[in-house]
Amino acid sequence: MAAGQEAHEIRRYAEEVVLAVRSDPATAEQLLLKIDSLVGQTHNPVFEAFSQRAKGHLLHVRGNLTEAVRRYRTALTLFEQCQDKVERARTASTLVGALVPLGEYEEALRLAEQARQVFQEANLHNRVARLDVNVGNLYHRLNRLEEALQSYERAAVFLENSDDYEAAAGVLINRSVILMLLYRFSNALEGLNRARAFSEKHGLTVFAIQSDYNRAYLLFLMGQVAQALKLLDSVEEAFENIGDRVHVALCRLDRAEILLKLNLPEYACELARSAEDIFRNCALNGDRARAFLLIGRGVLQSGATLEALGHYKEAKRLFQVQGNVIWAAVADLEIAAGLMESRKWSEAESLAEEVGELFRSHHHLTFSALADALSARLCIERKNPDRALSFLRRCEESLRHQPPAWLRFHLEHLRGRALQQQGRPEDARERFIAATEALEFLLTQISVDQAMVCFLEDKEEVYERLACVSEDVRQAFESADRARTLALSTTWNAHDAPKETSDKVQHLRETLRSDYLRLFQVGERQPLSLLEKIKAIEYQLAQELLERDFRRAEPARFQGYPRTVDLADDEVLLEYFLKESTVSVFILRNDALQWLNLPISTTELWQEVNFTRYGLFRATDPRREPALRHHLRRLFDALIGPLLPLLRKRVVIVPHRFLHQLPFHALLSSSGYLADEYVVSYAPSAASYESLRGDRAVSSCTSLAVGMEASDAPGIRSELAVVADKLPNCTVSINQRLENFRPVLEKAAFVHIACHSVFRADNPACSLLSLGSDVLTPMDILEVPIQADLVTISGCSTARVCVRGSEIQGFVRAFSMWGVRSLIASLWDVSDDATSKLMHSFYGRIQDSPDLAENLRSAMLDLRREFEHPYYWSGFILIGRQKLGASWCCFKNSFRESNCTERSNDNT
Repeated sequence: MAAGQEAHEIRRYAEEVVLAVRSDPATAEQLLLKIDSLVGQTHNPVFEAFSQRAKGHLLHVRGNLTEAVRRYRTALTLFEQCQDKVERARTASTLVGALVPLGEYEEALRLAEQARQVFQEANLHNRVARLDVNVGNLYHRLNRLEEALQSYERAAVFLENSDDYEAAAGVLINRSVILMLLYRFSNALEGLNRARAFSEKHGLTVFAIQSDYNRAYLLFLMGQVAQALKLLDSVEEAFENIGDRVHVALCRLDRAEILLKLNLPEYACELARSAEDIFRNCALNGDRARAFLLIGRGVLQSGATLEALGHYKEAKRLFQVQGNVIWAAVADLEIAAGLMESRKWSEAESLAEEVGELFRSHHHLTFSALADALSARLCIERKNPDRALSFLRRCEESLRHQPPAWLRFHLEHLRGRALQQQGRPEDARERFIAATEALEFLLTQISVDQAMVCFLEDKEEVYERLACVSEDVRQAFESADRARTLALSTTWNAHDAPKETSDKVQHLRETLRSDYLRLFQVGERQPLSLLEKIKAIEYQLAQELLERDFRRAEPARFQGYPRTVDLADDEVLLEYFLKESTVSVFILRNDALQWLNLPISTTELWQEVNFTRYGLFRATDPRREPALRHHLRRLFDALIGPLLPLLRKRVVIVPHRFLHQLPFHALLSSSGYLADEYVVSYAPSAASYESLRGDRAVSSCTSLAVGMEASDAPGIRSELAVVADKLPNCTVSINQRLENFRPVLEKAAFVHIACHSVFRADNPACSLLSLGSDVLTPMDILEVPIQADLVTISGCSTARVCVRGSEIQGFVRAFSMWGVRSLIASLWDVSDDATSKLMHSFYGRIQDSPDLAENLRSAMLDLRREFEHPYYWSGFILIGRQKLGASWCCFKNSFRESNCTERSNDNT
């Protein structure tokens, strides 16, 4: 082959590599082999320069930037030696793109100016445009967003009308990203959709994936959380398939940031650490620093302030090494947030204001707005509302476009708090309403139950503050109740159907089931290694279920808050409301709603509840009984006494916070216990109580009695026999696995579960019901579509809840999710003997009366004749509706033909 022809072939192959490297990496590798063959035959330095640059392209796309830069620099030197100014400038322009993520900003700017001069002299407008793309990327990295947008706009003018499809797709994406970061969301979404369509049309696979990658983050900023995570999952898989580890890591960083917004710090930290590991191996210190910022946020959310500050400082150091002043200041802003959590107000306030000034001096309005928001929060914490509102006004001026719903919620909440401190309740109310609107929009887009619960953990405060500044009692009541209702399935349709189970989820569940059973077998002698293994697998399972549900999630539909709660003439609903220092109660009847402050502080109430529970759990020590009776009287006088003229025969209690631990029916007056005169039941919220009012169709009037038989629980079999004798068409399942009785469980109108149980305060979703050959958790219950009118869980602490976010978590929440009308469960670790007798008495009445609450009350009074101490008779409560609905008519009609089927497995 002649020298001229060889040169032509080399150049052609090199250009084809650039085109193929993103859309068809395998073809690019074949072209590189051809180039190497020609270089080997000629030993021409120009040919070698083309070869090195082409290899740099492939390495660049695959994320090996350090090696790509080495190849580019070799090519740069060779072209300079051969005095090929244009090719050297082309190489310099490409090198700029690789230097930017490595933080070599000064060299990148210097090379860009050199290349621009050459291209302009040669009238190579296409090359000037591509260079502007790389310079725009550089400004983007430095967070000089307006300058980046200008560079991209200059490039787009030429590239969109050229045949340089790769560069045109790149500039469409990059321009959209800047618009996104400037909160111009509609323009950004239009640009990314256009970029994807353009890339697909011209076979640019990688650019199409990158369009989706950026669109996912845009969806997150727009509040469309589930859709963002779903898209990121598929994009990460696509990057894995083409071997782009850097973009895999970037996907994980974005997922981590989203999960942090959802209050899921453990999962977020795991993803961020995985990304940091990839960035470290690729020598991408700027992205490593971003990973450290997210890791810091995660551990701060988990309460490890000192560890978080260490991560923030490491991020700042890496940014400073790169000369990235803006992102180093972002790290300082995170440090200020950490100092605030440590209550180092002065240090935090000084640092936040200093950082805000730096952002303003660099015209970085978005970050300056975030700094002002933090300064405003610090002022509110220090009771300086005037200054806080000043910061918030400047923040609003900096945000020229509508901010994301996440930020909008935060800012409106801060404004409301500042106005409340100023004594302007009407203005504060307006701001709190705006905050709740942003919050409820976000909830429709989260839609995955586990994530909704975690997200709400620190959000209910806004509803409580809204209640405090409401114009009338009705508004206040609706706001207070809404905070407790938001994450329940009675409000959202996010849990309409059971989910499919993957092989991995099934394997994790089987492993856990085996370990749980072993846990019950070893009793109190639980080896630490087993507990650690169980926690690790629980974490994996929860993560798998979360990711599964996000992959399948669709926006949830808010079903609306009921404008009225219909109560019977003999019913009153008491909804307690614990504020920072005061305790109040809403009294709702069918003819009136009142709101009263109670004569006890929140701190005093907390102490009394603790003293009471201490006395309840020491039933065998008669010396403790006088003190217990004293505290039960004090609680009656504080919580019930002022309401006596307003009470009716039936009392529905809606507890708040630690009041979920209190047996209100055992509160003691001078004339006796509350249960002596009133029929008491409980509800998670007024709205949830109302949602259970209507009857739903009874698919089959069948019953299920599930339990275990073990030497340490001799009474369970007889309890199940009693229950089966009283319920219609009852199947008894003893020592059976869930899959064996699941078909009956799905259709049964009445379910009774008698077993050992363990409440997990550390992880309520993994509380345990031991059935001998199987173990059930709330996560298992959520996978079974239960239609029961009545579920009774005859075990220890089955009504205990972890009070955060949606107020109730554990088995109560799991059964509530399926709309179970009435649930009977226990507040503490109950006595086996007393429980068996209580259930015998309760079910002995159910054939004659649908009044579950009265039946349970009567059973308690019966039990009190033998066990006077409240520990024995007051442990069980009824949650939900007090009476059976249509199922009782079905019950009566079918019971005459009832038969009992028993399934058992003694091989435990």
